[in-house]
Amino acid sequence: MTDLNDMDKLLSRAKNEAEKFFADYSYERMNKAVYSRIRSETKVNQLKKIYDSSRNHKILSKTKIPAIIACTFFLLISFSALLFRVYSNQEKVNLLGEPVSQEMIKLNESDSGQLLDYFKINKPEQTGDNLLAVIWDSEHEGRYEMAYSSLFEDTNQPGPILMIYFPQNQPDMAVISSENKDLQYIHYRVVGYRKNQIVTLMEQNYINGGEIEVLDGALKESRLVPGYPGKIVTHYIPYQLSKSGDIISSLQNIKINIGEYIAFIGNSSDPVEVSYSDLFSEREYEPTDSSNEYRILYAESSGHEELSIKPVSGGKTKTISVEVVENE
Repeated sequence: MTDLNDMDKLLSRAKNEAEKFFADYSYERMNKAVYSRIRSETKVNQLKKIYDSSRNHKILSKTKIPAIIACTFFLLISFSALLFRVYSNQEKVNLLGEPVSQEMIKLNESDSGQLLDYFKINKPEQTGDNLLAVIWDSEHEGRYEMAYSSLFEDTNQPGPILMIYFPQNQPDMAVISSENKDLQYIHYRVVGYRKNQIVTLMEQNYINGGEIEVLDGALKESRLVPGYPGKIVTHYIPYQLSKSGDIISSLQNIKINIGEYIAFIGNSSDPVEVSYSDLFSEREYEPTDSSNEYRILYAESSGHEELSIKPVSGGKTKTISVEVVENE
């Protein structure tokens, strides 16, 4: 009986600690889960009644009580781990401070969406502003947990979220960016899913005079390059592989000007082969400060072109219709 009383005290203490901890938080689902776990332990009290109803139950209690106590301590340890996880996430937020920008994004129609925050970060060995982009995912029991982060160095202004939408129940992509208005350059990342994790699919940094926009499913990037008159314009065509291994692109056709570039971006683990005609040629130009290598096609002359892309690993060929026109 003493053991059961001690156990009741432990359970009561756990409940009091839960109430004290959650007093400052609004995690309603978490509260319900924790209190449900504690309330479920009231079943232990039923063993008291069984113990008092018959002498035969004394033998049963002697064998069961150690197991019950062990289970109780296990639940207390699990409860402590739960509190630690919430505390750790809250500590991360406290260390980062208040976000300078906050927006909702939705990369997958099947989930409830993500939250994108930008935080100002000071690095000890540097002067100037840095921005840390953090994506919080809400799939874990209704709580937001850090699912992605990327540092944008020497920038002070978050850019708007640009979405790239895909058909056929494929997850979408997002373009997040930041800007240094004084020095007039931008950083950006194309983010999407890889094996159910949010990852960087393309990274670009320190783009002088950089401008980005999403037009008809393609990411259009303009930049200044030393020794090159005007701006270099590149149209990035995003793609993914379906579960059957076929290419799914974000567009079916595209219109560009003579002298502009085309490149394909996707998961680095799903490379593609590109076939093209005399309208295009491969150029040495590569985006600087890029996280991946891209096959860059340069539009030599006007006309219509059917670009064919095929997974290196095998699969159906995807055709993209391209119209190249005189500069508009």
